Order: sequence, then structure tokens, then C-alpha cells
Amino acid sequence: MSKYVVFLQNAWSPVYAGKRWPRHSWLEALDKCKSGKKLKIMIGDDLTRVYNTTSAVSKWAGGVEEPDHALMDAIIRKERPKFIVACGLQAEAAVKQVWSGSLVVVPHPACRWLKDDFYRAVGIYLKYLDPEAIFKLRFWQKKGEDMKIDLI
Repeated sequence: MSKYVVFLQNAWSPVYAGKRWPRHSWLEALDKCKSGKKLKIMIGDDLTRVYNTTSAVSKWAGGVEEPDHALMDAIIRKERPKFIVACGLQAEAAVKQVWSGSLVVVPHPACRWLKDDFYRAVGIYLKYLDPEAIFKLRFWQKKGEDMKIDLI
């Protein structure tokens, strides 16, 4: 049983565009990219609890693939998380289709103007959240303003 899992919307790669990206290769790429570096600030070095809402790889960098609810459900059954972290609005919408438990929503780590301190602060909250509690939280920040936390 995991304390939590993290869902991103979908992957993009010029090598795997329109294809399936083998998970071990995707995790290696995630570990090295800017989004992965922000995720590691938030959750630590173990990215094995990070998944996409679909195994389909977008054909272009800004592309959005339809979520695979069956895949997401299988991940949730396998990991048995106490809560889920959804990164971005699309991941949030997809998670809400398959999960009614505790949820933390943060901006997608591809949001380049968010500083490391934002993800560091969220990571502190994640560390101390009571996994037995029921909660739905959104962490967000407008450019140039302080971080905010809303109940959703």
C-alpha cells in the first residue's frame, strides 16, 4: 500500500510520439527532465509512484491525450494509495472520474514560472498529511503572489 500516487496528464516524446513509451524508459527520462526535477523536490527521488493518466504518448509537446480510466483504475488497485496527487487540471479531471478518496491537486510541473520553493512547500504538506484523514486540497499560485491552499 502506498501513501499516495501522482498522476500527470500524458507524456510527450519525439521518439515515442503516437506510440507507447516503455515505463522504465519513461521513468529514466522523467528523472532527468525539468518536470521530473520539480516532482523530486515535491516527493523525493523515488518517481516510481508517478504515472500518466494514459499510456498514449502525445504526437506534439502541447498535445492532450484522452485519459485511460481502466489503466488509472488498475494503477489505483495495484498501489492502493491513501490519497492521490493530481498534477494539472487535466489530471485532476481524469482522477475525479475514477477516485472519490482524498485528493491533492497541484499545478503541472511543466509550469515553468513556478519556483522550486512552491513544490518544496507542497512536499512538506504531503509529508505531514494524515493519510487516514479525508481531504481534497488544491495548492496554487498566481505569478508574483503567495501560494494558496483551497479546499475543493
